[in-house]
Amino acid sequence: MTGKPARETPQRRCIVSGASGETARLIRFVLDPARVVTPDVEEKLPGRGAWLSAERKTFEGLGRKNPFPRAFREEANLPEDLAGLTERLLRRRCLNLLGLANGAGLVTAGFEKVADKAGKGEAAVMIVAADGGGTARERAARLAGPAPLIGLFGREELSLALGRENVVHAAVASGRLADMFLRETERLSLISGSPVDW
Repeated sequence: MTGKPARETPQRRCIVSGASGETARLIRFVLDPARVVTPDVEEKLPGRGAWLSAERKTFEGLGRKNPFPRAFREEANLPEDLAGLTERLLRRRCLNLLGLANGAGLVTAGFEKVADKAGKGEAAVMIVAADGGGTARERAARLAGPAPLIGLFGREELSLALGRENVVHAAVASGRLADMFLRETERLSLISGSPVDW
């Protein structure tokens, strides 16, 4: 008996480097009605798309040589600080996904509760506040084990996303939302130039 074939990971080409890669490391852009280049971080906006590598260096030369008119085959105007706009949208998407996971009962917050989940092998993703301090990071790293440790968000951002006060440690249980969160944090790490694990 054969199982279902593995689902292929979509591949797209970066319009700057020409290199093809998985969409998990690229960002889609579309044109808005005013022909302004718009990040489509959720990959749902209508219209022809153009893809850029999520790495910060890809964005650095855009002001000197705009590759979008050629990609879209029409006028395409760059907004001010496209990299910064894209980074803000990715950050918001990550925190929204974390909030959705929390609403689905998949997030645990607080060191003791997180330690319990990690000890039982129930933490697919570990999170530590970027401004939590060295001790908090060391404790989180010890707990994480094989689970990815994300340190891209401040205490205030995590607290707002989870509707709790002073969140320094959190864990996300395995599932589709955890996978989506990890994908977006990787792209955010690339464009921000910050390592995923602080």
